[in-house]
Amino acid sequence: DWGGISPLTPDFVNPEFSWPEINQVENNSKIAGFDLKCRFPIYPEFFSFISKKLRDKIAVIQNEEGYVNEEYWR
Repeated sequence: DWGGISPLTPDFVNPEFSWPEINQVENNSKIAGFDLKCRFPIYPEFFSFISKKLRDKIAVIQNEEGYVNEEYWR
């Protein structure tokens, strides 16, 4: 889990550093044997703890693994 990476917002945790380029993070992840995925603020295994209303909204854009469908973050 790389934490939050956003080209749209400033990095409030480490403001002295700019966000890394998502493509660079993806390439480095692949070299290390991992696939870059976009997740919701809650891991898929904990979806049962949130309200049905929120689960229904997540269901619209999640993939079969419970992560954000690639078309929504690419």
